Amino acid sequence: MNSLKEDALPIKFMGRLKTTCELRWKIRLKIGYEIANALAYLQNGFHTPVIHRNLSARDVFLDENYVAKISGFFLSVSIPEGEEHLMDAIVGTNGYSEPEYMVSGKLTKTTDVFLFGVLFLELLANRRWLDMKLSVSKHPSEKVSDHCRDGRMDKLLDEGILEEIKGNRKQQEVVEVLQLISRCLASKGDDRPDIVDVATALKKFL
Repeated sequence: MNSLKEDALPIKFMGRLKTTCELRWKIRLKIGYEIANALAYLQNGFHTPVIHRNLSARDVFLDENYVAKISGFFLSVSIPEGEEHLMDAIVGTNGYSEPEYMVSGKLTKTTDVFLFGVLFLELLANRRWLDMKLSVSKHPSEKVSDHCRDGRMDKLLDEGILEEIKGNRKQQEVVEVLQLISRCLASKGDDRPDIVDVATALKKFL
């Protein structure tokens, strides 16, 4: 198993693709769906929900058919049966972790929904989250919503995608996906969608 032939995603989808068209819109959409689907399985396929809590691009690998696999479970935890959350020590990648968790140490299913939103936006932008500089005064989800409302997809998307969707129906797909990402990035966990609903929403575009 490897990622784009040899490396983990952050090396290959952030600035080092051979050509921007190597990851076309539908391929990136497929990768996003598969990551969301994997997280949905972790949260619903076991006796107790499994929370990754440190998901980033370096934890996702692709095979030669761009099938995504998640790794890096050394910080993962299970929410106890009958509970909605787990309190634990604050650990993770600085700048990427979910806001509520970084303040309180509270982990819920929506913790990974936020991390998915960050990762998927990075995949579409071909830039690291910390390099996007979406806003100094607003939460990232608000800025994503602003750009969607104003039709400023150029502020969020990789040039390869912008060129591919220019003047065709894929533009509406992109807007809907960005709106979904903005919901995943909501500052409060209660305002984020369930990861199952995220996967279902993405699947309809494939």
